[in-house]
Amino acid sequence: MGIADEVNNLKSNEEIDVKIARKKKSKKPRYLTVGTGIPSKEYKNDVVIDAFAVIGNLSPQQLEIFLYLRNLRVAKSLQHYNDKRINMEPNTVILPAFADDPKVKTIKKFLSDNKNGTKMEALRIMKKIKPGKYMINPYLLIPAEDFNDVVQQWERI
Repeated sequence: MGIADEVNNLKSNEEIDVKIARKKKSKKPRYLTVGTGIPSKEYKNDVVIDAFAVIGNLSPQQLEIFLYLRNLRVAKSLQHYNDKRINMEPNTVILPAFADDPKVKTIKKFLSDNKNGTKMEALRIMKKIKPGKYMINPYLLIPAEDFNDVVQQWERI
């Protein structure tokens, strides 16, 4: 029985108490989904990556590179979310070309030191699209946006 029926069936000496409570969505902390390395029917053993195993084996310089690229990816994703724009390349990050930021200079130096960039590509962490532009493996940091489209971008590079 709905509210309208209740009102229509009221007797002259009766009242209805109505309480309206709006629920707010519970807030979640910002998060990333990471690969577990466990294959499935759709995603075979040769493509899935155990993010924690890969990250745990990085050198300190490589870890700093990875964390910086991850932070760029998260910042880009949040910017698109706040601007209500679709992110067509969610796992692609661009290092600022002419930055005075010492952190950017350090990351660029670390990428060339000991061939860290090449080693990280060999570990399937990222692919270099062009100088300063990288794509993080979508099986490592799984995008919330259209996963299959991002995987196709990854495979085309």
